[in-house]
Amino acid sequence: MSTENTNSIEELLTGDIDLGEGENIGMDKDPFADINGGDDPFADIGESDTFAEIDDDTNNPFAEATENTSESAVKVESEEDKSSSEEMATKEPEVAENEETEKEEKAVDKNESASDKQEVSDEGGEQSCSNPFEAEINRVETKAAEETKTGLLSKAPVFEYAGASEEISDLSKTFEDIRKEKSEDFPELEDGKRVSWKMNYCGIVKQVAQPNKTTVAEQKKLIEESKDFISAIKRKKGDLTCKIIPTVTAQKKGQMPVYKGIFSNEENALNSGKAITYVPSDDGNVYEIRSNAIGIFKAKANKISGLTKVRAGFTPALPLIPFEMLSEIISFFRYFADRKNVCEALVNVYWDDENEEYVIKVPEQKVGGAVVNTILPDSEDNLTHVMDIHSHNYMKAYFSETDNADEKATRIYTVIGRLDKLLPDISTRISVGGKFVDISPSDIFEYPFDDFPTEWLDNVTEYKAGGDLK
Repeated sequence: MSTENTNSIEELLTGDIDLGEGENIGMDKDPFADINGGDDPFADIGESDTFAEIDDDTNNPFAEATENTSESAVKVESEEDKSSSEEMATKEPEVAENEETEKEEKAVDKNESASDKQEVSDEGGEQSCSNPFEAEINRVETKAAEETKTGLLSKAPVFEYAGASEEISDLSKTFEDIRKEKSEDFPELEDGKRVSWKMNYCGIVKQVAQPNKTTVAEQKKLIEESKDFISAIKRKKGDLTCKIIPTVTAQKKGQMPVYKGIFSNEENALNSGKAITYVPSDDGNVYEIRSNAIGIFKAKANKISGLTKVRAGFTPALPLIPFEMLSEIISFFRYFADRKNVCEALVNVYWDDENEEYVIKVPEQKVGGAVVNTILPDSEDNLTHVMDIHSHNYMKAYFSETDNADEKATRIYTVIGRLDKLLPDISTRISVGGKFVDISPSDIFEYPFDDFPTEWLDNVTEYKAGGDLK
């Protein structure tokens, strides 16, 4: 409803109504004075309804008023909405700005809280606990770790590689110095480009970025002064040794450039179209063949890159022969060496596949001072002929031309000489189809001299290389 309409109603209700002069109003002038039952204009109301025909908005005298009222209300509401929208549009930037400010303040509070938490931490980098009991345990552990650290500062680091372990006394050496020193025992360390280093100290592992410049002392100190060192000591159980460890970069094996090739015969090599070829020959050598516009060139190959390294030797697949068995064989040979004729003798060593043990067989033989003629018995299915052993009585333990001619089968051969000594001489070799390779007797026999009471070491002090006591 509009303000104008409201004011009109209020004036109507609160103002004085002018009824004219009172004396003119009387019963004789009263327009309702003569109204009786017969003249009552409303007498027929009820019999015929004046509004009976108002059945829709077309006949309804109030319909237009209702529509006008609704339109006014909608118009008023639209103006109010427009005013509200303009007010909201004015406030939105302010609200957005306030919200952004609140977010920034929360972020600052969060960072300050994180900084406060970080500052409330012990020297080991572990956050202190609000529980007094746990805090005390942490304090005791930290103190113990600091005492342990003091002892570790003066402890020498250890070089570890391929089962070898050695203390490094001179910490001024660079890692490159150590590589050169150890490459004499470990040839794979010779190529410095393929060797990397790391230090493992109480579980902290650090790679050595510049092995040729970094000393062992510098790398050790780097870890000891790190903020994580105390925590590492507290976590580490067992060995706290500082270890320096080399790693050899894996090399590709068996790969050869596309212009090279290995062939079983010369014809295939020449037809391959490759610039460099290798062909094995019946003389036991491998030949390198190169061809160009000038002609075909052939020579013995010295080193063939791209092939795996193979070295002559022996790798046992059976247990070592017990020393007690070797001792019995030596006693048997001494019996014939002490004879008037100073004879040689021979025994065969077999492996019993069923019982998984070595067996000694003495074949029929005729012996003399420098000869043994033997008749080998038929082989048994469960026995593998492993070794022939013969003696040289009081002579040196060496393989003669006769031995070279006889020992063609692929097995192990041993000669025992100088039986006049407490510990006789022993020589051992393998035959690979009549091609001989000397091996150490310890590759096949048990070594008896490796045990003694360790307390004997208490009274022994070694000299240094310069002659001074350690």
